[in-house]
Amino acid sequence: MPITVTLRTAGSDRWVLSHYDAGEACRAHRHAGLQTSWMIAGDYAEDSEAGRIEASGPTLSVKPAGFEHANVFGPAGALVLSWNRDGRGETSYGVRACSDGQIDDLRRSHDPSVIGMLPVPARRAPSVWVRHARDRLLASADGTATLARGVGTHPASLARAFRREFGTTPARLRDHRRLARVLGDLVRTDLPLADVAALHGYSDQAHMTRRVGAAAGWSPAVLRRLFRQG
Repeated sequence: MPITVTLRTAGSDRWVLSHYDAGEACRAHRHAGLQTSWMIAGDYAEDSEAGRIEASGPTLSVKPAGFEHANVFGPAGALVLSWNRDGRGETSYGVRACSDGQIDDLRRSHDPSVIGMLPVPARRAPSVWVRHARDRLLASADGTATLARGVGTHPASLARAFRREFGTTPARLRDHRRLARVLGDLVRTDLPLADVAALHGYSDQAHMTRRVGAAAGWSPAVLRRLFRQG
């Protein structure tokens, strides 16, 4: 089950932070109003009348009112910030990768228009070979050159494919998967923060705190407290 906390309400607008567990599925559903969501870290697949898209790492998603969709979240779960609004508006469905910095701007401003990200084009599922390369990357500690050889391509071609399909580099994609696992432990367990850092290979708690803060805009302690209070 998702764990959610309402961060802010303003009139009919509501900002909600949700954590979805690893492998969690949301059956086909619709939202009454326009929804703009930012996946801070994690992975998901989404099926709708527009086809299937697969997203990894920081991702912006826009869904018009009444748009039916179903989701399955990846093996590390996902942390998602959603802005729910009344009314239908003029926005069409779209999904696209974005940066940690853009996520933080959106979190602080509560307005995606400040960085010109609406509307966004829909993105299709990655090609089979890129998906295979991603799965190999996330299952091993291999560097880009070794990974490229394993899938029969050049490292530069692999890097371009990851940038095109996921909006990031192989190294950053692996880092975001680790971050997603960290966020899951922060939200869903009571492990001491130093233990979470050690478990996921950070040099110390301060290193993990900097990484979480850069991606989510909250420190691990504050993020954990938000969900406990919610």
